[in-house]
Order: sequence, then structure tokens, then C-alpha cells
Amino acid sequence: MARPPRWNDPIGSACDEAEVALRRGLMVRPTLYGFEDGEPTLRVQPGWNTLHARRDQVHSMLVALVPALGIRQLLVFSHARITDPSIGDVYLRDALATYGIAVEVAERRGDQVTTRAHLLERRRTGDDPDWAEADPAGDGMWTAVLRQALTLEGAAYDDTTPMGLAYAMSRWGSVVEVAPGWHERYGFSTPPRRLEHLVRSGDRRRARNLVRAGRTAAATSGRSAAR
Repeated sequence: MARPPRWNDPIGSACDEAEVALRRGLMVRPTLYGFEDGEPTLRVQPGWNTLHARRDQVHSMLVALVPALGIRQLLVFSHARITDPSIGDVYLRDALATYGIAVEVAERRGDQVTTRAHLLERRRTGDDPDWAEADPAGDGMWTAVLRQALTLEGAAYDDTTPMGLAYAMSRWGSVVEVAPGWHERYGFSTPPRRLEHLVRSGDRRRARNLVRAGRTAAATSGRSAAR
């Protein structure tokens, strides 16, 4: 299991988590972490269905909660295809392409937003991934959207609660995780009865069925134990 992400070691943190997926033969999914004073507090990751069906919306999905929560430190990493621009032949350049991860960091201090981006080529040593030295990439694939997210400061989401955004994102197949101790601060401790208007009828039905199934299983287990 990967170690928790570290704000002071974004590249090492991204490699740790990417290796978990690579050892399982999976592609590295785009993953965003939000930090407060260097402490990881938010994790957002799209599901496979999102990556295929809503590929053009993945950028906005990952950062949707950032302005609403007021997070000012971001780390995002994702799968990357690395080519050599000095190779003039397009087909040869594609044939020699390698794969790795893109790692980007963005931070807001006052009105100033700073970003850094790196590419890491993946190599293989035995069964474990091996990484080439991080290569600074100037503006990365996430730079523009990270800057926008850190600049908005909730202005675009005044009529939407963080819980409502997270639910909508879950409907799109994205996973939203908030660190223990930060639920109330981020508005994720809302009583369920106040969220009923946000939940689709089909989801309510599935939730009721799951509760009934759980109660039935527990009752059956209790009767079996009594015998």
C-alpha cells in the first residue's frame, strides 16, 4: 500500500501511488490531492467509466471541489505518453514513444499562483517499475486548469454545496475522499435528511434495498448462530 502523499515530496508521492497501479497491470488514473499547510485533506480520482465516457470533462471534474473548499495546495499526477520532438518522422516518433507519469504542483499564496510540472519516464527493472530522473516540463497538461481552480475561490459555486458537488461527481464515476477530521470544515458533515433533495430516486431505491439486504443477512446469521 502506498504511503500518504507528502507535500514536500510530490514526485516521490506520485511514484509511490502510481507503482501500486502498475504492479497490477493497470494504467495510472489521474489523481488529485489537496493539502492544507502540507497535510493531505482531499483526494479525487475518476473511475474507468469516466475516463472513457467523459474524457473531455476529466480535468474539470478533478478540480471542481477546489474553489468550493478553498484549498490552496494541489498535487495532480496522471498517465503520460512521452515522445522525442527532435525526431522529425511522425511514425518513427510514435514508434519510439515511451510511457510514464506527469506530476504537477500548484499553490496559491495571496494573489500569486505558482505551478511546477515534471515528466517521469517509466522503465522496468524485473517486476517493479523504475523511474528515470524527473524532467521539468514547463507548463503541463494540468497547468491551466489548476491555475483557474486556485483563482476562482468558490465564486463559481456559490449556489452549490460541497456535498452536492461530491454527489454529482460520484454520479459521473469519480471518487471523492476527505481526510478524517476535515469533514465538518469542508461541509461534509451535513445530516443525511438535508441532502434528500439532491439524491436521485434510483439511488434512494438502491440504498433502501442495500439496507434491507443487510438487515436480512444479519437476521439470518443471528438465527444460524442461535442454533
